[in-house]
Amino acid sequence: MTKRKRNTEYQREKRGSVTKEEYEKQRKKQKESKVDQLKVLIKEHPEASNYKLSKMLEVSEAYIRKLKKQIL
Repeated sequence: MTKRKRNTEYQREKRGSVTKEEYEKQRKKQKESKVDQLKVLIKEHPEASNYKLSKMLEVSEAYIRKLKKQIL
């Protein structure tokens, strides 16, 4: 292990940061959760616009469109 890598890991532990892999796992879980929530909202409110769905989920309209693409 190089000195730089060792220092990076030390600084990460000191700050309480997580590794990139752990961070990506957390983000993936959050995204899956939002997809599940969106599916439920679409079933309950099939006529709702992206704007209304974004307000219900408290995310942007662009993110709603991105999630909808994954669902389809």
